Amino acid sequence: YFHHYLIQISPRKSIGLAMIYIDPEETLIDRGSIPTFKLLSSESHQKPQVGQVFESDNGTFLKVMEDPKSLKMYAFINISSGEVKRRQERNINRVYGTWQITKIA
Repeated sequence: YFHHYLIQISPRKSIGLAMIYIDPEETLIDRGSIPTFKLLSSESHQKPQVGQVFESDNGTFLKVMEDPKSLKMYAFINISSGEVKRRQERNINRVYGTWQITKIA
């Protein structure tokens, strides 16, 4: 059994990004595409806010709000794989306050 979530990354501002639950009965076509991010304006060892991308020892993640029905506050999307993870705000090396999607292949 799988849960499906979407994250609307454009044209909305990055602030307020949240996972959107998709009913399992809905038709969902996975194109297998992972967007390419261009990371801009970085700061070292800053705590990331919702909508910011950060690098840690575990990878590079986009911080988003979790589903409101969940007990968790935040979800972290690995921008290389699209995998959703929890609790990734340790050992942060760099935070990118500004980023853009350059390609969705």
